[in-house]
Amino acid sequence: MASKRISRKQLNEVIRQLPIPLREHSRRVKLLASFLTEKLRLEDGFLAGRYDAKKICDAVYYHDIGKAAIPRDNYYLKYCKTAAKRESYYSHVEEGLKIAQRGAEEFLVEYGPRDFETYLYEAIGQHHERLDGSGFPFGKKGEEIGLTGRICAIADALDNELFVGNSHRVNFEQAVEAFRAGAEGLDTELVAKLFEDMDALRAFVDFIDEKQASRRKRDKYGVLVWYKPIVDIRENKLNSFATELYINDPYYGTVRQEVFLSASIRTGSIVQVEKIAFRKVCYLVKRLKRRKVTLPAISFVFSVQQFSRKNFFKEIGKILDFYEVPASQFCFGVREDETAGTDLDLSEAFATFREMGATVAMHGFGESSSLMTTLESFSLNKVFLPANYAAKVVESPNTYSVVSGIVKIANNLHIDAVMEGVSNREIEANALRMGVKYAVGELYGENLAEGALYQYLVAQGGAL
Repeated sequence: MASKRISRKQLNEVIRQLPIPLREHSRRVKLLASFLTEKLRLEDGFLAGRYDAKKICDAVYYHDIGKAAIPRDNYYLKYCKTAAKRESYYSHVEEGLKIAQRGAEEFLVEYGPRDFETYLYEAIGQHHERLDGSGFPFGKKGEEIGLTGRICAIADALDNELFVGNSHRVNFEQAVEAFRAGAEGLDTELVAKLFEDMDALRAFVDFIDEKQASRRKRDKYGVLVWYKPIVDIRENKLNSFATELYINDPYYGTVRQEVFLSASIRTGSIVQVEKIAFRKVCYLVKRLKRRKVTLPAISFVFSVQQFSRKNFFKEIGKILDFYEVPASQFCFGVREDETAGTDLDLSEAFATFREMGATVAMHGFGESSSLMTTLESFSLNKVFLPANYAAKVVESPNTYSVVSGIVKIANNLHIDAVMEGVSNREIEANALRMGVKYAVGELYGENLAEGALYQYLVAQGGAL
């Protein structure tokens, strides 16, 4: 009995579940693949193999369909900092093959070499494979990788260099240089064919950018605020909350604040996003106040870029006044890695926050911090140690020693050290030995979205 054909309609329904940036990426990869296949159509090997250029490009469009089956936070490998997240990212290939199998009774058994299903499985299953065997998930090499897989791998890698955050175009020459630097394992003959007419390729990339720019909806953000409970692990008592922003942006999809930050700084988007998020937090506090629920202090991180804006502090004051929230409700902070190379006077900015009645903090404060020697000048109330230190202090005596040194300096300056990511007894024991005053923990095993936090605090009646 013949196998059922895979429905394009079903595949398109899954693709529509992906955020706008990934759908744009898929379209661009398809277009880049069409540019390359157009150059191959009259090649002897292409003709002899009776390849179908249209089917190749149509199949390439679905190469990342497996990302619909993994958490959105794991869409981009460079932001997957833990082994579990990386494994989740790697799994999108096999998840894509499973999605493509839906509606088919057999997997690559009764399909001919030039059926669309064969092109599809190659695009999905081989776009991360490399000729030298260094790719994933199957470690295929050489002739084991089909033509569609080779074309898709090249188009996918080039697009990732051409567009930052899968939306904003970067310098063409720089992107090509970065692509060449990381092209190990790609088909060199196909790469040479792609780049044989650089002017034509540049013009085609400009066409792609212009074609898709009109599709984007600008400046429409959905900002979700998560709250991470900060627990005094010596007393096992909830002390305060640290906010973490997730931005559902038409360019980037749903991503964490620090992921969004790097690409958005150039456009000023982060300014708007942080104002939206801060209003959300203030509205939450006002609602709880009306219910006579006491909310612990909230740590809120601003980008350093905000401090260069003339009216920034005035705007923050207006938001606090509008929602009738005292500044003392907040611990305002910045990320340490953003301060490198800035000409801004952070001590002056922190002083302004303190004059408003808030406390101040430095987030992501690590062993390579350039601010260690000037820590005293900031008059900080807290330093937040990176989440990855929680595991490192258990695994590495050297890291334990470094973190202990940072904590000792902080304690001598009467600054509370907050260890992010405390999650088990061994880590907590190390944190306690180091004298870390607070630890970022979790309630019921997960961070709290605003609605869940509201219900939790109302249920507690403020007895925290």
